[in-house]
Amino acid sequence: MRIQMETGGHTLTITLADNPAARAFWQKLPLTLPMMNLYGWELCCRCGAGTLPAEGIPQSLCHAGDLCYWSPAGSISFFYKDSDGCKQERIGHTDEGLHFLQDTFDMDVTFTPLQEAEKS
Repeated sequence: MRIQMETGGHTLTITLADNPAARAFWQKLPLTLPMMNLYGWELCCRCGAGTLPAEGIPQSLCHAGDLCYWSPAGSISFFYKDSDGCKQERIGHTDEGLHFLQDTFDMDVTFTPLQEAEKS
C-alpha cells in the first residue's frame, strides 16, 4: 500500500508497512492532520491513545523518512531527520528528499491513498 503525504505544496510517496497499525491508518484515509514540529526532527499529531492498533509491532529507532505511531499518546509522526534515540512503531517510509521540511513550522498534512482503487 502506498500513500501520498502533502504539505506546503510538496507531495511525498510513502510505502506503508505490513502491520495492523499501517492497515488501520490506510482505512482512515483520506485524512488531514494538524501536525506540530517537535524537537527539530519530526512532525507530530497527538490523536489519542488507541487511535491505531499497536500490539505485536516492535518499536524501532526513527529515521528520516519514517512514518511512525507512538501508541502511548496515539501520536502519528513523520520524521524528516533522524531522531535522537526516539523509538516508535514504524508504519511507513519514504526515500524521497525531505529538504523542504528542514526549517518548517506547525502545519496541516494531508494523507491520501495513492490509488483509490487499492483501498478495499
